[in-house]
Amino acid sequence: MTSSGHVWQAGVVVHSTEAAARIRFEPLTHCQRCLRGEGCGAGVFSRLFAGRRAELDLPTDHRLAPGQPVRVGIRSGTLVRLAVVIYGLPVVVFILAAAATATLLAPGWEQDVLSLLGGLAAAALALVFVARRRTGALNPIVETLSAGAGRPRLESGPDQGHI
Repeated sequence: MTSSGHVWQAGVVVHSTEAAARIRFEPLTHCQRCLRGEGCGAGVFSRLFAGRRAELDLPTDHRLAPGQPVRVGIRSGTLVRLAVVIYGLPVVVFILAAAATATLLAPGWEQDVLSLLGGLAAAALALVFVARRRTGALNPIVETLSAGAGRPRLESGPDQGHI
């Protein structure tokens, strides 16, 4: 993680307009420090893509060239808060809805089944709500990288600063 408190992930611009860019993120395999959780934080960011290639449309304040290497930064605290909301809210809503349904119904197998269904339905609605609201929640920073012929350098040694 850098001194700015951001978690960074390198990517390549696929398409760009004045207001947004589509950026492709490859699975992180070339920075051993980040993969061990000791580097700039890109290993944490890259786990969001679960070992697969991902493309995201992100807001930018200027047009980027296709093929241009960039890095995308997200404040680490924002990433943690969003993860808690994405994973925690549906669980809490499930528990509350199941408990509420159980208190409204007479005891029996119907109470159990309907409590489970009520909890699942409420959790599904919470997931839909979270999916629609999370688009701008990360507030990512897109910065250009000057890279050579290969991949952008994410790894830093003991006498080098992080990117």
